[in-house]
Amino acid sequence: MSDFKTKLTEFDIKFRNKIINSLEINNSQIFHCDRNIIFILEKFFESAKYSINIFVKSLNDINFRDFDYILRNSHHNLPKEGIKLIEIVNQIPKKVVDYYYDNFLSFNDNVIAYQPIKYKNNPNNLMTFIIIDNKRYIIKYPTEPSIFNVCCYDPDKCAERNEFFNAVWNIEK
Repeated sequence: MSDFKTKLTEFDIKFRNKIINSLEINNSQIFHCDRNIIFILEKFFESAKYSINIFVKSLNDINFRDFDYILRNSHHNLPKEGIKLIEIVNQIPKKVVDYYYDNFLSFNDNVIAYQPIKYKNNPNNLMTFIIIDNKRYIIKYPTEPSIFNVCCYDPDKCAERNEFFNAVWNIEK
């Protein structure tokens, strides 16, 4: 269920305050999150100044409708370099990819650079990740499909993920 429709518990409120504080002080603590991910995406996107790189096996990994809402409502504040999005499309029908692009990704060509790719190896072993300004990340590991690992400051881990992201981005061009 979307964060937008979920009634907040005391735990949720405390967790969200921890995230806000961690963003302000560049805290390197890793949070394991199965709820509040839309809130975290909103806060991370609001904090972005330079770049957002997104690597997904499917846009469904990040709840397409909520992600669409976040982008459409924050695109005027997005980073200088915009957003790069790589989606693995091995088993997604072309008409679905076209639908995503026509109804979501093409609303502002200056904001999102989208690259659907066919991955030659087993895509089930890949993680979904979002890197913000080369220092913040959200990672969803294939071994923990309902848990997101979130960190407000880890440039080393972000550099590692961005190296993979850029290699895939440049090979597929």
